[in-house]
Amino acid sequence: MSNSRQSGENTFNMTGAAAMALPHSPEAERSVLGSMLISAQCIPEIIVDLREDDFYMQTHRDIFRAVSDQYNGGNPVDIITVAGRMEQDGTLDKVGGISYLADLATGVPTVENVMHYSRIVKGHSDLRKLIAIAGTITKQCYARQDDPSMVKEQARQMLFDMDASDGGKDLEHIETATVRSLQQLEERYKAKGKLSGVPSGFRCLDNMTAGFQKGNLILLAARPGVGKSALALNIATHAALKANLPVAVFSLEMSKEELVNRIVSCEAMIDSKKFKTGDFSDEDWDSYASTMTRIAKAPLYLDDTANVTVSDIRAKCQKLKMQKGGLGMIVIDYLQLMQTTSRSDNRAQAIGEITRALKILAKDMGVPILLLSQLNRAAEDRDRPALSDLRESGSIEQDADIVMFIANDTKKKGADVTDQAIPDTYPVEIVLAKHRSGSLGSVKLAWTGKYTRFDELDYQQ
Repeated sequence: MSNSRQSGENTFNMTGAAAMALPHSPEAERSVLGSMLISAQCIPEIIVDLREDDFYMQTHRDIFRAVSDQYNGGNPVDIITVAGRMEQDGTLDKVGGISYLADLATGVPTVENVMHYSRIVKGHSDLRKLIAIAGTITKQCYARQDDPSMVKEQARQMLFDMDASDGGKDLEHIETATVRSLQQLEERYKAKGKLSGVPSGFRCLDNMTAGFQKGNLILLAARPGVGKSALALNIATHAALKANLPVAVFSLEMSKEELVNRIVSCEAMIDSKKFKTGDFSDEDWDSYASTMTRIAKAPLYLDDTANVTVSDIRAKCQKLKMQKGGLGMIVIDYLQLMQTTSRSDNRAQAIGEITRALKILAKDMGVPILLLSQLNRAAEDRDRPALSDLRESGSIEQDADIVMFIANDTKKKGADVTDQAIPDTYPVEIVLAKHRSGSLGSVKLAWTGKYTRFDELDYQQ
């Protein structure tokens, strides 16, 4: 048997340094495999925890694959049956024959420690993967074929893929989940009707959703110029100012300064056009100053990176969550402008990868994500938008927990929400077209274009 076959790729070449053996533990690998051969009861836990490529030695990979195939096929697992399986696969002689399997079985110190051995194998596997990632990034940096931002994005994506390839959480008995469910119910009962999720600032909407729930992906979609950015910013500002929740806003279209101007216009009731001309009255300046003082203290965090990716958002939000001890909500404006590392030319597939990654991010971070999206032109011909009007709609509606549309009657007339020909304030319908954990329906809000502001319908100027 050749040494290369026995050990696999066993060195890591480093410029200016001696060759180094990659992290591995032959003893731990043999103990895991030996335990599987003499105790079938430990196999389910092991095959959830480990993958074939977690073993460093190729011979051990072959044995692990044979054991797993035997077990998954409902067949008995012992030295004889595994040897027979490997003989069929043509790998038995390569590992040293049945005598090597017998050595594995007799060499196990104790089966009771099998999960400890498994963690050692997994730990070394993770270290080897990190070394490989570091090597790939080093080569890209020296080659200078990609700009630094792309190299950083690929590094984050490789680390994300490494985490995603793990087995994830184990199956849990329902009794454990019922305890948590009861605790949540008791907390909501003690809250005496308070929202269980992040408040939107609109009672009529919150009555339908109970607030935006942790781990939910909420899609807000509309045609351009209907006010989806304004509504999202209104919601984010309310969560930060009124509920005092840290909120991260990613705007791929507007600058941070434009976002601030919109927030001040909305909160101070100053005509948004004055921010372009600077034509402020003394009263405007007073309102501006007092509003800026309030806003400056709010836990609202802005990012205007034009080519942001899901990996960027994950990294920035994790950092913010650690710094502030929590995160209440993430807002992204908007989906179709986001970048992806996908090499596919199929835009619908790329969008699907983004929405799926955002849903995973919402669950991992334990926060609601409010994601804005464009609608197809066909939506302009309907009284109300439909789920089929979502651009690249394949998986968007599937991944989203809530899909909301803004139905604006003025758009049928070809008017923009800032058009002078329409009233300063008029009703706009918010349609819940999908609600995974609740009922469908619609609510009406009052839109005031010059303040880029939504209010309850009974709002009076």
